[in-house]
Amino acid sequence: MDTRKKVERCIALAFVSVLVVGLFCSADIVMFRVSCQQLPGVLSIEPREVRVNVSEVFSVNVDIADVIEVYEVEFRLSWNPSVLNFTEFEEGSFLSNQGQTVFLKEVFEENGYMYIGGTLIGNVSRATGGGTLVSIQFTAFAPGESALDISESPFEEIDGNVIASGVSLEQATVHNVELLVAASASPTVWTVNPLGPPTYDFATIQGAINSPLVFDGDVLHVFAANYVENVNVWKSLTIIGENRSTTFVTAATARVSTSTLSIRAPNVKILELTIQLGYAGVRAFFWNDATIKDCRVVNNTVGFVAWHSDSNDVKANNVSGNKCGILLWRSNVDLILGNDITNNSAVGIQVLHGSDGNNIYWNDFIQLGGVPNALAAWTTANTWDVMGKGNYWNKDVFGQGPYMNPTNVDNNPLTAPWNPMLGDVNLDGKVNIVDITICAMAFGTHFSDLRWNPQADVNRDGLVNILDIALAAKNFGKTDP
Repeated sequence: MDTRKKVERCIALAFVSVLVVGLFCSADIVMFRVSCQQLPGVLSIEPREVRVNVSEVFSVNVDIADVIEVYEVEFRLSWNPSVLNFTEFEEGSFLSNQGQTVFLKEVFEENGYMYIGGTLIGNVSRATGGGTLVSIQFTAFAPGESALDISESPFEEIDGNVIASGVSLEQATVHNVELLVAASASPTVWTVNPLGPPTYDFATIQGAINSPLVFDGDVLHVFAANYVENVNVWKSLTIIGENRSTTFVTAATARVSTSTLSIRAPNVKILELTIQLGYAGVRAFFWNDATIKDCRVVNNTVGFVAWHSDSNDVKANNVSGNKCGILLWRSNVDLILGNDITNNSAVGIQVLHGSDGNNIYWNDFIQLGGVPNALAAWTTANTWDVMGKGNYWNKDVFGQGPYMNPTNVDNNPLTAPWNPMLGDVNLDGKVNIVDITICAMAFGTHFSDLRWNPQADVNRDGLVNILDIALAAKNFGKTDP
């Protein structure tokens, strides 16, 4: 084995410990120290020693050193929540020096740990050497003793390339710290409008989600307006906008790793919203079975990201003006169908290591200039065509779609942009009794009615009536050619 290979295979994670020791003679002083074994390819925390007062804010850097060709990094950072509070998070320069990046975090404050992941996006060179991955800010709110520990981030060698592959949720202990509420007997529809009570139930989306009156399975009807908030959906809700052209969720803050809309519960459904101007437009972490349909996800750093999140449906959305349109990162068995993925500045869709069994078809990939439509890791295996039809690509460049690698091939690329057949309400490529039934179940409804279903509004006039059923019946029995 040559010297380079020996170095690569010696890469290991150094266990890093930051000790926060209370000076018991002075109740408002805390101190922390860092000790780590200097191995090739280590993560370390700097500075090594500092003194802070109680209520004082301080920062530490997570640095990486002596690595070769890193594209993505994941790790877990833990602390004593009785001494420290997590405050802020900023991306370092190690990966961003190579090109555009996406950084994600998920914080479990009560339990004192967080997951951090950073990846390059697009067709760029990997990072070699060392530097700062992230800077993390804490507040020392009480004297005492704590430890900052980096763990669960093994380095692996894949196809001759060294990457940091990271957290395995199958092995990690993950605590759900969300409020537990009992499910109500039947779904309730709640209204959201900036005018608020008494005409409407809530003035903000987050206010509705946080209400003890709103239970898993309930429905939020969000009236047309611009809602400036970072929404954390921690209950299993259906959130329906009045119309994606007039109902906006705009990030109140777009700091690194924040999300305009964060999914933190199973079976969340998001329909008919424009989700914009965040770091991540929509992010699903750990929780599964989300549905994002008929939305505009625009002008974010990354439009939709599924990170350790499986079995999500992303259908009939406009995903444009982002850096990365869709990012699948250790996300499996997702359905990416019928989306208009256009004019994203780094890549249309990127499928990272650990993402397998995803079905990605009937989408329109239209990127400008030299921006790749799609990039998929060689270690992944996904399906890019179904029923003899794949995706529409406005460019066919090796490695960028429809041929990305032997396990990611669009065997039947479309020759023109895909448009759903009129009446194919559920987007399964055919019009049959299922589509007619969906329309019939919502017959006579409009937005804010209990049975309202925007999928049944075939002509998108805000009403489900005989015109919608007639339009669906016009193509009854047909299959999308």
